[in-house]
Amino acid sequence: MASGNLLAVLWSEDALPPEANAASLGVVLVASTDEPDDLIPCLDFDSTTAEYADWKCVMPPHYGGGGVTATPWWWSTTTGSSVAWLGRFKSFTDDVDNITTKAYASAQTVISAAASVAGELVGDGITFTDGAQMDSVAVNEPFLFRLNRDPANGSDAHAADARLYCVILRET
Repeated sequence: MASGNLLAVLWSEDALPPEANAASLGVVLVASTDEPDDLIPCLDFDSTTAEYADWKCVMPPHYGGGGVTATPWWWSTTTGSSVAWLGRFKSFTDDVDNITTKAYASAQTVISAAASVAGELVGDGITFTDGAQMDSVAVNEPFLFRLNRDPANGSDAHAADARLYCVILRET
């Protein structure tokens, strides 16, 4: 498969909360001139506590074995400053990995600047090379993808919640 092809869209409302420090699922009312108004689901990632969200996935059969870019699309009620996003994979190889003891691969990071206008979506990709960074997830293999905000990162200075709309996974 060619670079840039879509592998998955991870919607905020489909996220699974981890055992602790889960990002909170919210809904934002968006006034519309063409009634009815919109209700936009989002995950709110706090500005002071590391919070997490997980998604169950299967690597599609058209995956060509390259790296993956995971792009969190988010917005805020304020402008300025940046958010540190961390992503990680946990694959489950057939008749090899114990689902109850398998650990996530090391986290990869992207620093994403808030949009210049409050409420606008912004997306910056977290790059994973094929192999260890992706926990060697293969075609048709189930995996978990975890995203978290890292307010302890010195580059994360955004004082408001980061509201996640979705994460897009593309082959790189």
